[in-house]
Amino acid sequence: MNDSEASSSPSASPSEPAAVWLSEACWVLVSEDTAAKLPTLTLPTQSATDHFSADLILRFLPSVYRRALARADRTALADDIETVLRRWPLSGVLADLEGEPTGDTAFDGHAGLQLLYAERLVKSARPGWLPKDGRAREWLERIFSERGRALPCPPVRTGDDLAVLQPLKGRFVGRDEVLDLIALAAIAGEHLFLCR
Repeated sequence: MNDSEASSSPSASPSEPAAVWLSEACWVLVSEDTAAKLPTLTLPTQSATDHFSADLILRFLPSVYRRALARADRTALADDIETVLRRWPLSGVLADLEGEPTGDTAFDGHAGLQLLYAERLVKSARPGWLPKDGRAREWLERIFSERGRALPCPPVRTGDDLAVLQPLKGRFVGRDEVLDLIALAAIAGEHLFLCR
């Protein structure tokens, strides 16, 4: 069985292609060739086993990401790494990424991986990376509580999303100032009082 057959086989471990990809990312980072490009990382479906196996290697990727960000000539590399980290949130949660992951934060229902994710997330408390509901959310709430930390508020939207205030102003006549103050606080990021 050659390398391409091994990486596409349903029983193949994601750790091998992830290790090859990580080594190539490291090479591109230190290479003199500023036009060097990484191939797309193709891993098996994301079962709990796949998440754990890939994380054995990809947990080292955030440090490569930080180094790529520090080099002005490696923005394409940083973008490629960010894409992989978002797709594999068990490792991606270790990176300093805003926004949301694109991969499954329920980890195929595996309680151990959900707990590990929550323990990693409590260190960075990235609001976009919070599981929305289910058992993964329960683990997260438990870990944050045990550590004496409040869950971070979800990101506040601005612009067109604040158009929702117009109907409220129509209903609550004479309360425009209060609603404007809430909108101003939300835009400024002073929204802790809005969290439950």
